[in-house]
Amino acid sequence: AITAMDALDLRGDDSSLAAQMALKEELRELEKAAAAFEPVDDVALKTWPIIATGNWGCGVFGGSIPLKAVLQWLAASQGQRSLRYFPFDAPIGPELTELSTALCEAGVTVGQL
Repeated sequence: AITAMDALDLRGDDSSLAAQMALKEELRELEKAAAAFEPVDDVALKTWPIIATGNWGCGVFGGSIPLKAVLQWLAASQGQRSLRYFPFDAPIGPELTELSTALCEAGVTVGQL
């Protein structure tokens, strides 16, 4: 199955990490990803348990790759799905693995983050 979601277009706006981490912007992006990743029923979850995604909203839109990766991971986790992240040429894989391992081992939930 394929799903699509729009991303915050930061061209012409403040695209700093601080601006992207403002609660309003983070919630906007997190809610969109959660809606896109939420399975419609148990059959959908069993059929498509893994979300494959990449640098959504980055590149020309100016989004922060690490921030968008974490937001998508949170949304996939909330929908009880695994995430396969394809960062293309951005070397963030080891950092994401380290972060997810540390948070999972500590028992941190999406709601706590």
